Amino acid sequence: MYLKLLLLFLSLLFLAEETHTYNVGYTARTLQVKSTSVPLAIWSPTFKTASASSSPAIYDYSISVSRIAKLLIGLPLPTFPFMLKKFSIPSRPLDASYAVLNCAEIAHSSPRPLVIVSHGYLGSRFDLTLFCEKLASAGNVVCAPEFPESLSASYDTNWNSEEERVTREAIVDRAIDTLRSSYNISSIGFLGHSLGTGLTMNYPGDGPRCVIAGFRGLTSASSNSKLLVVASDKDSVCPGSYIRERVKEAEEASPNVESLFSHNFNHISYLSEATNDGMVEFLSPLLPIAKSLKIPLLDFDVYSDVKDSNECAEETIPVVVKFFSDSFKF
Repeated sequence: MYLKLLLLFLSLLFLAEETHTYNVGYTARTLQVKSTSVPLAIWSPTFKTASASSSPAIYDYSISVSRIAKLLIGLPLPTFPFMLKKFSIPSRPLDASYAVLNCAEIAHSSPRPLVIVSHGYLGSRFDLTLFCEKLASAGNVVCAPEFPESLSASYDTNWNSEEERVTREAIVDRAIDTLRSSYNISSIGFLGHSLGTGLTMNYPGDGPRCVIAGFRGLTSASSNSKLLVVASDKDSVCPGSYIRERVKEAEEASPNVESLFSHNFNHISYLSEATNDGMVEFLSPLLPIAKSLKIPLLDFDVYSDVKDSNECAEETIPVVVKFFSDSFKF
């Protein structure tokens, strides 16, 4: 009798743990990869409560016109102060059930899954902050590194040799090693947007993977993983029609493929409203020049007219969070 009551208590405790919504602790760290210092943004579940004395998380986001010119047209422009814009972006939780705080105090009650988030070309580690915050509030540790293709120019990518060059894979290798020593990591999943979907699909491991606005098909690395593909028919960079064909092929090859298609969103609708607002504010004056030079705009021109990040987040993020929660339990 007592044994049954104990088992019932433990099962209820486990259920409460699994369904708990945590406040989120945000930590900014720097990762040394070879001779390069790479910024990391880390979100984790915390028992710390929001109060008048607590400090809401602030994200130090930046945009470099020089870096954009170098990556898009190979033009090595000098860096002048007016070509670099810095923003202090406050955290903006998707709903009121949790707060995002400057805090490294993690809820240590059980091992935690880790989700590695990969931004796209001319993106940043803060592109998917709403996804990261919500995933952390559901009990995951989330890490978003700044990759070499970032528009933030947070580190120099003019390496003197191939030996010094830092790749996305090398950054993720180092990040996982570092996080394993700091957190009680139970399993690892991957979330990527646009160019970041390449690493998401090709990094070794059997953990769940979610690709947003970019999918070329299953890979040998992802063949045993649960997979969620998110795409939109209005995406002019990675058209939904192409991705639908790749999803159909993937579904025929694997029973572990899910998809979420929209008819409404463009390529950068999936990014946070805050980072998109920063781009619109700083880069819109350059839009006529970019169009005249026929520079790829990655749907920036479309987004600046519709500004639908929040609408996209409300539709997409709950599905992504549920996918990872269900997959990590599997």
